[in-house]
Amino acid sequence: SSPEPDCVAVSTQVDRTVTLQINYNSSQIDNATSQSVCRWEVPEHATQASVAVVGGGGGGGSSYEDTFSETTSGTKIAGGGGAGEVLYHSSLSLTPGSSHVIRIGAGGAGARATSSGNLSNPANGGDSTFGTLVTAKGGGSGAIWNYTKNEIVLGQAGGSGGGSGGIFVLNTVERETSGLRSATSSSSPWQSFGSDGGATELVYFTDQNNSVTAARQRAGYGGGAMGISGDAARGVYLMDRCLATGGAGSVRKFSPDGSDNGTPVTLNAEDYSPATGCADVNGNSVGSAVSSIKNVAPAANSGSGGSHYRSADSRDGIAGASGTVIIRYTLPATPVPPTSVALDASSDTGVVGDSVTNDATPTISILGTSSGNEIVVTASKSGSSPVSCSVIATGSSATCTYASNLGEGQWDVSAYTKGVGVISASVTTSINIDKTGPALSLSGPTSSNVRVNNFTISANEALDCATIDKPDFEGT
Repeated sequence: SSPEPDCVAVSTQVDRTVTLQINYNSSQIDNATSQSVCRWEVPEHATQASVAVVGGGGGGGSSYEDTFSETTSGTKIAGGGGAGEVLYHSSLSLTPGSSHVIRIGAGGAGARATSSGNLSNPANGGDSTFGTLVTAKGGGSGAIWNYTKNEIVLGQAGGSGGGSGGIFVLNTVERETSGLRSATSSSSPWQSFGSDGGATELVYFTDQNNSVTAARQRAGYGGGAMGISGDAARGVYLMDRCLATGGAGSVRKFSPDGSDNGTPVTLNAEDYSPATGCADVNGNSVGSAVSSIKNVAPAANSGSGGSHYRSADSRDGIAGASGTVIIRYTLPATPVPPTSVALDASSDTGVVGDSVTNDATPTISILGTSSGNEIVVTASKSGSSPVSCSVIATGSSATCTYASNLGEGQWDVSAYTKGVGVISASVTTSINIDKTGPALSLSGPTSSNVRVNNFTISANEALDCATIDKPDFEGT
């Protein structure tokens, strides 16, 4: 089979922290599984990372009928889709250069009601995987009323369960079991987040004589990653984002006599827009509330469940959001550069301090190093390949000797500290490799019969006159 395409990640960086989010990609679909599939290669500097794997959210259910009846079948209400399972590892060890095949589950399709065409059940969300390490299960779909069989299709099990549905009549309600959270396939140190779907609720409004004047029924929320009793749809807040909230079920409110303790109430069915927040891994509320709104799709690439949709001519369910994989790692700190680099005294032939040497494998001196740091010294010259040497510093200074010959000419020498996947700024100097001796010329009296006490030696480059022997000249 052909290799998987490279993952396309949304990348953000704050200071040294890099966050990658790999989302469902319609151009990378595996037709056999309906997942998007790609290969992620671990960067050189990513040796440890926080990783969240999120399954696709389940689709929302569809409702049927809005008519109110005190004694017979009334509104059949739809449950919200459950969120995908969230698997989280706070410190996963990675091997730079290795790769992982990542599969992202699609969001489950929402149900279709009779008014929008042939009835279709909602679908569970697709599973998401991180290599062979873990699989996050897709969320369960919400409950619906299957009018062709005159029965409720229950909220389904999944990473989080789908919400329950029900049949409303004035004095009773048929409550169906909500979808349950499936057992996770992961194990410690991976953490798994998900919850059961919410239950159907029935609330009565009475007058001062305790007579029922109105009633409201709300279908169950889809379960969320951090769902708890009374707040089944709550998502989990990880890596600065709210993930895996449950979808909203439909709500209907009725009033036989048009009053509710003296306050008029709507006789027709109404939509409902519940809002659910997020909690961190310890259960503390954090972040802004996220509305699981009727007629609005859940946040993209969040693994959130789909809600119920209602307009004048449609009561369909909304599709769940696709899953995602989020990877966060920290770049190593930039190391401190050396303070200076120069030709070492052991290689400084000729005039001391002029950076000219006849040593073709010179020793370079580096100051301002720290013990244990690797120092790389590179010599570059136009028309020649760069030549490098490296040394592990044992204190505040170090020396590095080139193993191969540098050709004659002017070389630019730079030194930097090498870290893990990152290097420091460089300090620079120049040296001149000169293995050709100076050309000398002698000038003085030209008569062979004159005794001279001095003469002039000229050279084509600087000389250290103190090193020149001065023989006595005798003769005629």
